[in-house]
Amino acid sequence: QATPDRAYQSAVTSSEFEQGYTQGANGGGISITAPAMALDGNLVGNTVSGPRQQQQAPNPSSLSLMFQAQDINTPAFLPFSPTPPSILFQASSDLLPAAPFALDNSGNPLPLQADRKAEVILSPSLIGQSGFGSFTIDNSNGAITVPAQIELKSVVGGSINLSAANMDIEGSLVAPGGNLQFTVYDFSPYVDPSTLLTTPSPDPTRGHFILGPGGNLNVEGTIALNFSEDPTPILLPGGTISLKSYSAALAQGSTIDASGGVATSATGKPTYGKGGSITIDVGQDPNIAAIIGGHLFLDSSLRGYSGTKGGSLSILAPLIQIGGSTANPDTLLLSPDFFSSGGFSSFAL
Repeated sequence: QATPDRAYQSAVTSSEFEQGYTQGANGGGISITAPAMALDGNLVGNTVSGPRQQQQAPNPSSLSLMFQAQDINTPAFLPFSPTPPSILFQASSDLLPAAPFALDNSGNPLPLQADRKAEVILSPSLIGQSGFGSFTIDNSNGAITVPAQIELKSVVGGSINLSAANMDIEGSLVAPGGNLQFTVYDFSPYVDPSTLLTTPSPDPTRGHFILGPGGNLNVEGTIALNFSEDPTPILLPGGTISLKSYSAALAQGSTIDASGGVATSATGKPTYGKGGSITIDVGQDPNIAAIIGGHLFLDSSLRGYSGTKGGSLSILAPLIQIGGSTANPDTLLLSPDFFSSGGFSSFAL
């Protein structure tokens, strides 16, 4: 505290002008739950990263599509999926427009026409820079297909979570430094296992995950060659990829990549991100582990490279053999050099 009777000769003042800049805020969320959907409108969840948010981007907006209803005949109104669709990602839709909303004579909404219940076409632009960074589809009794040449790319640190009875990935799913999760059920997860008297038999028509020859699952960390000037958000560690399916066929020519990224400073010094994690659980139903008999065909290229510490790889399969030969089609045969390829630093089998 200044002395009350002190005399001051002058006061020193200064000013500084700070140029304006863009500061992005966190995105919100949209969640739609219905047994059938006609998504013909525009769903928008843009977020913006300013030049001062390179290392801490705003939280991405989220979109969740749950193809289910509540069973009013059960005391707890348990979820179920009476009309699971076939979901296809493509840039344009050739489906007929849904009929206008109307009520029947009893005051109940008229249902969607059969063709709109059976198929749902979603635009890849729903995901990523012009769409949603956190994207979830629960179509656990239906099918999901990503055709060749189609890319679903999330924002840095974003996530894509897909659940289905059958899933076919021929294109690419990318979430730099983020999370990709796939769950494929052989038995409907809407059936309470505690009500079953015996273990259900496997259903040969469902529980199949396919990663085609051109398929690509990628959560590698970002690569920033000019750290100080590039406004793109940076997330160097590789992300996580989780695949849980009754059966899976990962074709030769496909890639699953959780490598770490790299950023270069203005002086040229590189900083490396650690490799991420890849988990492949196949051979049993993801919800009821007692349902067994699934197969894993692993011909995909698995990657977890890093300039500092390689990623981790976890594989669950009915039978695993290292080296030698086998005539058992249920056996996943791994050569000894499998463990020196891909850049991984840890394995769990």
